[in-house]
Amino acid sequence: MGWLDLICLTTDPASTTFYGLAYAADYSTNSDSKYVVLIRTNTNPTSPEDLTWSIVSLFEAWKLAGYPYTTNGSDYTCTSNALGVFTMFGRAAQSDASDSKKAYGIRYDPTGSMDKSFNFKRPGAWMNITVEGEYNWSGSFNRHSLGYVNNGAANVLVHASISSTNNTVSLATVNDSTMTLSPTALWSMNATIHGQSLRALTIGNDHLYTYGDGIVPIVGGAFTQKLYLTGFPLNTTTISLTTPISKSYDAKPAFECDTSPTPLIYFLRNSLTLLCGQIRYSSKDYGTASMFLTIKDPNTSNGTGVKTTFDSDVINMDFFTPIGDEMGLGVSFALLKKEGTMYVFGNDGGTRYTHMISKVNVTETYGVNPNPPPPPAAPKPTILSTGGIVGIVVGALFLAALTFLLGRRTSSRSRNKDDEAADSEANKSQADQPRGDDKDQPQEQGQKDGANFYAFEGKYLVPTYPEGPRSSSTEILPMAPITPAPQHIQEQFHALHNQMQLLQDQLNASQFSSHPRPNFVTSASYIGESITPAVSKERHAEATEKPTTKFSAPWQPTQLIPPACLVDSKGMPSPSAPAYASVVDEAASQAPPDVAPREAVESSENVVSTQSTSSTLDSAQ
Repeated sequence: MGWLDLICLTTDPASTTFYGLAYAADYSTNSDSKYVVLIRTNTNPTSPEDLTWSIVSLFEAWKLAGYPYTTNGSDYTCTSNALGVFTMFGRAAQSDASDSKKAYGIRYDPTGSMDKSFNFKRPGAWMNITVEGEYNWSGSFNRHSLGYVNNGAANVLVHASISSTNNTVSLATVNDSTMTLSPTALWSMNATIHGQSLRALTIGNDHLYTYGDGIVPIVGGAFTQKLYLTGFPLNTTTISLTTPISKSYDAKPAFECDTSPTPLIYFLRNSLTLLCGQIRYSSKDYGTASMFLTIKDPNTSNGTGVKTTFDSDVINMDFFTPIGDEMGLGVSFALLKKEGTMYVFGNDGGTRYTHMISKVNVTETYGVNPNPPPPPAAPKPTILSTGGIVGIVVGALFLAALTFLLGRRTSSRSRNKDDEAADSEANKSQADQPRGDDKDQPQEQGQKDGANFYAFEGKYLVPTYPEGPRSSSTEILPMAPITPAPQHIQEQFHALHNQMQLLQDQLNASQFSSHPRPNFVTSASYIGESITPAVSKERHAEATEKPTTKFSAPWQPTQLIPPACLVDSKGMPSPSAPAYASVVDEAASQAPPDVAPREAVESSENVVSTQSTSSTLDSAQ
């Protein structure tokens, strides 16, 4: 069973059965998708408590017009014909952020059929009705109406609404062949006949009935409020394009209606009724707050009605739908919806009343579940046994002891690491102490601790520092111990280096005599004639007597471009592997000297770097 919230309610033409429409989901599933649900009551209920509801048909709402922006009940109006064809017109917003609403219509035909692509397995057919042009309406439900009119040849469905200016009525008719609602006529009201402002209308008895009011002058220059109740015939072959001749009814007895916020009119049991509810401001308003004016057989009546007062709340409603056959055989009452709640408006021995009724419910699982499942129960607390408690305590003690032991072990290791770090820092401080002026005065070749060491051709010594290279510093730091080359090998390499420098000077003089002085030169790898140890010692002595110069960085080599015509160099054979090999063999034949200490290697490295640079600069000049 499910509870439904109706947005529209009507009856069959004989007013014996209620038909209602709702948008509802199936709560037996996990889907929020809604259905259009059409329901009806039993015929000729004996009392409001005798009402039973059943589903006529339902269909996926997203397949029809107006969904999902279909929430305001006052925007809907519906009707049903004798064959059970149900039609509803409403207004829907275009988006969540839109204030404007567009009119649309839907219909259920119990004798129709739908295309197989819709997979509709119930009897009948659902369809959309297109609202043409700019036809629209606004305001509460009493300002628009929908009903069938017999024009002599067929029953035509007509929609009527009061304009926003309150002085015109728009009419539109449904074309069943094209399924469209098309504007048909626009009637302008005569202020002296129909009232200056229309406030309610309805379609019934093949007529359009309107209620209006206005201000009229009286004797003495004063003004008074006047009420107008008028009937316009619609049972013609075609609806008149201009305002037809109307019939007026005497509405003077209903003078209280001018203060009613939502007056309404309806036709039931061959009677036209004007219902006017009043706002209760205090307890003294009870008993005389509301009234209705009933005109029996308005087609032949002289226009005089009967006034009845009662105490019931019948204002600001979403809809008001009465029931009761024209012969008076059934009980007459009405169902109304106010602020989301359904009420019944009835007559108990001449006393009018309104009271809340049971929710509209159906046997299927659509709408609100009246018996929702209870929330999941809270988990029961677990009661531990004595053994479990003892086990937890023992486990906690074991974890505490293990944590204590691990903490002591970690603390001992931390202290050991701190001691090692302190020793390392002390050793580092001793190693960083300066050694006199050694960092500023490089050792010269031939000193006690200065064993000469030269890099091979094209390579230069680049000091390595623990924190990285220092490109702009001239400080010479000690290097790791390196086994030095023999003394006589270093002297021969030095002699070869000088001879290659001379060759480089000759090449520069012949090939680049007109070129500006270069910023640096590169020693060529040509090997000249053999050099005796005596000559090597003389050149070594000359080199050591020249002042040394410090430079911030070694000179970078450049690629040598051989000249187109080499200079004449007798006794200077072309570079070859055997020429270099003879020097190496001669060096290898000498007895290896003792290994120099670490300080000698460091001094030799520094002297070699400085002397090579000085020799290169002298040759370039």
